[in-house]
Amino acid sequence: MRIRRFSTPRFADPLLRKAAPWIAACAFGVVALPTAGAPAAESGRGTGLGASHIVVDPRDPNRVYVASTLYGVYKSTDRGATWRLSTAGVGASDFYALAVDPGDSRVLFIGAAGGGLYRSDDGGDTWTPSNRGLTDTSVYDIVFDPKNSKTLYVLTLRDVFESVDGGQSFRRVFQKNPAVSDPSFHRRLFVTPGPDRVFFVATSQGGYRRGAQDDRWMPLIPGAERLRVTALASDAGARALYAAAAFSEGLHRSTDGGRTW
Repeated sequence: MRIRRFSTPRFADPLLRKAAPWIAACAFGVVALPTAGAPAAESGRGTGLGASHIVVDPRDPNRVYVASTLYGVYKSTDRGATWRLSTAGVGASDFYALAVDPGDSRVLFIGAAGGGLYRSDDGGDTWTPSNRGLTDTSVYDIVFDPKNSKTLYVLTLRDVFESVDGGQSFRRVFQKNPAVSDPSFHRRLFVTPGPDRVFFVATSQGGYRRGAQDDRWMPLIPGAERLRVTALASDAGARALYAAAAFSEGLHRSTDGGRTW
């Protein structure tokens, strides 16, 4: 495993800065930079392989959760120094999605590729299936509405689903042409807040966007259909959107809701 030293590590999310202050997931596990300017090192004792997603408790930055594509969910209560595996009630593996309810951090959701969605109401200690209405159970991302945590979105291999009751039930967002025609299994979702929702999907093969009233998915960046977008993010309030592309294809920024980059 190669670990690169960063002299001035920075995270857009202040919670991530407090948690490590620098922590990242990769195929080999979790990498942390415990103090600014220190060399990076593998974080903690007990983390497994195939780390795919990191989430910090919005109310307690000591609590960090990592989804593993091989084993389940790891939980740390000491900012990533030590970890324990939490799989009670989980009947799947291959976890690619993880989210903490911003309104109640005891509530978490994890999603598996082919194994469906699971919910925890006790901070990740136990899990129960939560798949009502999900006609596709290959879950790749989970996103909460930042202004109303009763609303959350689930990105699957074929569809985007919405829940307005805190994850008790789900329905398709798009009834016509719901699928993103992309063979990649790497998928990330971003949804702009507010009534005029725009959905953005990143895969390792491309990037896509679609308004709530649109009848099909469009390329994220017109004229750059083959751009291999792997991650999406925004600043507070989604005034600026960012799309990171693989293989030195750059970081792209939009300040008009994703219409131009």
